[in-house]
Amino acid sequence: MRILTAIISGIVILIPNFVNAYKIDIIYRSVHSYKTLDTAYKSESHIKEIKLAPRLWKSADGKEKEARLLELIGPNKVVLEMENPVVRGLHSEFTLNSHQLAEEEREYIRDLYYKLKYDYFEDYAKQQVRKWQVEMASLEAQKKRIDADIRAVQKQKEAVLSSTTVNVEVLVDITNHYNFDGWSGTSYGSATTSVNTNSRKSTKNYDDLIRRLEHKKRDLPRQIKDSQDAIRVSYAVYEKSKADKLDYEKARVLETSKRGSSSENGKEEVRTRLEELKDLHENGLISQEVYEQKQREILKSQ
Repeated sequence: MRILTAIISGIVILIPNFVNAYKIDIIYRSVHSYKTLDTAYKSESHIKEIKLAPRLWKSADGKEKEARLLELIGPNKVVLEMENPVVRGLHSEFTLNSHQLAEEEREYIRDLYYKLKYDYFEDYAKQQVRKWQVEMASLEAQKKRIDADIRAVQKQKEAVLSSTTVNVEVLVDITNHYNFDGWSGTSYGSATTSVNTNSRKSTKNYDDLIRRLEHKKRDLPRQIKDSQDAIRVSYAVYEKSKADKLDYEKARVLETSKRGSSSENGKEEVRTRLEELKDLHENGLISQEVYEQKQREILKSQ
């Protein structure tokens, strides 16, 4: 590994405007594992299948080597594809910690990691919000339909008890809609659309149908709540990724600004010290030899 890192190089540190394709590992086992999204966002992401052209990379000791970035394992570890240092022409994958690379490469890796992570989760969480909204709307529609059908069956049951007209067609449509086997118009005493019921007032079939409908919707309230929770969690990740991205960009701008200011202050200090040294020499207070020596020391300290 030490031989490998000695030949890695890189001088280009600007983040590319886009990456053609990449993905982040998220364990998303089922439609009810929405909490995994929140956990994945808070964890260090493994960003894979990064499609970037080869570039020069610089090792910690200044050696250079062309390589292609394949993966980011968190903000401080990379997988690079480069020519094998032993077998010429053979390209292999190597996993490197950022401390094995030059400082500008560490910044490049960290900035690229957070850019891709924030962009990915912002887009992914937004998609999840939309998906769960569609899911919840469908579940609520199912519950609404079943409740309406229960009321319809109850109404026909009341018609039986009051010896008024029963609309058998409504009951048949309901049983057909849910594919309830063994149910037909004859189950309600007549195959016609409507019938005056003057026979024995048995409501067993109606009660059984209501029970089956109640059973059909038994799990819907929990599923609707899961959808609501999933929307809440996904939206929270969406908002947090947007906010974190903005905060990170602001911090980078501030850091760059401070570096520029520090550099300017350093140059001004060197300029002042050189002028003071020059005055001492011109006034005969130091010799030419001391003057040149101090000049070298000041310039070297910059």
